[in-house]
Amino acid sequence: YIDDECQSFRNPNSNCVADRFAASKSKQFPACWDHNGTVDATLNCFTPEGRRQPNCMQFSYSVNALVVTCGGEFADVDSCGTFLEVHKTNGSPYDDESVTLSATKVVTPVTNGMTTTTIPLTYSGDSSRVLCSYEEGKIGVNSMVRVKDNAAECCCPPWLSAIRASKVGAYLCPKRRSGEGGPFAPSLKSLEEEFVDDLHQQDFPWCPRGENGTDVLMCTQERPLS
Repeated sequence: YIDDECQSFRNPNSNCVADRFAASKSKQFPACWDHNGTVDATLNCFTPEGRRQPNCMQFSYSVNALVVTCGGEFADVDSCGTFLEVHKTNGSPYDDESVTLSATKVVTPVTNGMTTTTIPLTYSGDSSRVLCSYEEGKIGVNSMVRVKDNAAECCCPPWLSAIRASKVGAYLCPKRRSGEGGPFAPSLKSLEEEFVDDLHQQDFPWCPRGENGTDVLMCTQERPLS
């Protein structure tokens, strides 16, 4: 179907197949498939043997071919055998699509019908982190920020000295008498505060007028006398 958001294959969404074209799920697709939104990585699960395990998911699979398994001295080698893996479609800023986020080894060479097993939902084997899929509309405290190569750059000098040893430096607007400015500037709550603030705005460094609600990074510079 036509989707104006699609630019190319899997760009920007996984259902995009070409420019302005997207693929829709077949109506013959089983209703019990593709419900990743119901998976909660913080919950526990039980193995087919009845053992309780933290942060995992129980699921079943079926295969009509011989599954390669390793035995003997290679039975417990993580690089030998057949695995069911979790990958992030199109990757993420942290991992490429080829990175295995989680995996479980298939130990049954021949299956008949559905075979039940479990898979850990921890992030790359780290028990302190779990797999998740979410989007945030704002930057959280202590969150990681990825700066792309084409991001705008600022070439401001160091911050303006508080004791005004030099009049060259960077500062934030709007400014306040408390010394805090920009996104950290407290709001004015009374006419008296507005009057005092108006006097403060007349002193160096100066902020642009009429920028209420807008945070601005300003830079001063020395100008040679003509």
